[in-house]
Amino acid sequence: MNLEQLIEPTIPILRSADTVADALRMMSETHYAKLPLVEDGVYLNLLREADLLDIDDEDTTLVDCQIPVFRPSCYIKAHPFDAIKAAIQFNLPVVPLLGDRQEYIGSVSRASLLGFMGENGGLTEPGGIIILEVQPRDYVLSQIAKIAENEEFKILNVRVYHNPQTEMLEVTLKLNKTAVQSLVAALERYEYLIKAVYGDMPAQDYLDDRYRLLINYLNI
Repeated sequence: MNLEQLIEPTIPILRSADTVADALRMMSETHYAKLPLVEDGVYLNLLREADLLDIDDEDTTLVDCQIPVFRPSCYIKAHPFDAIKAAIQFNLPVVPLLGDRQEYIGSVSRASLLGFMGENGGLTEPGGIIILEVQPRDYVLSQIAKIAENEEFKILNVRVYHNPQTEMLEVTLKLNKTAVQSLVAALERYEYLIKAVYGDMPAQDYLDDRYRLLINYLNI
């Protein structure tokens, strides 16, 4: 699926001739606190509700408003992950999409992008999750994948987060099975630090895991 397929025609646009009251009403009705201002196919600004509320006269047209220019966007032919990055980076409820000539094509909502992640990242598939803590220099995905393969697991999704407080990588593995105890044991044999496990674990293994996390916390 590409961004063009994710465009939502129901996301409205604002025009220069609209008033502040028009814009605020549209934002209230759609529950989007930011909406694109478009004129003759040109994306002019992403208007924010907070800026509009600072304007005393709600009958003022948008073209006459002194509003800071804020134009986050994403190229229509980019991967949806780029739109997700923009949504997170700028805290956008909608991401405007632009064509080859920088013309406005449409917008995609943050909710639709979240749905894309779930459907295309294996997140909606049944299966357990293991979170590892790894030194950046020790992170080798092929080695982790090989361990999983040897235990007859498939990794459906991988997310890597650099924790600035610990300087460690937190590697989240979404797996194709919910009973993950054999893979946890295998990873520990290779001296991987297991930060958390979400899946079917035997009662004693679960207690051991909670105990290990507690000890790690006390040793910080």
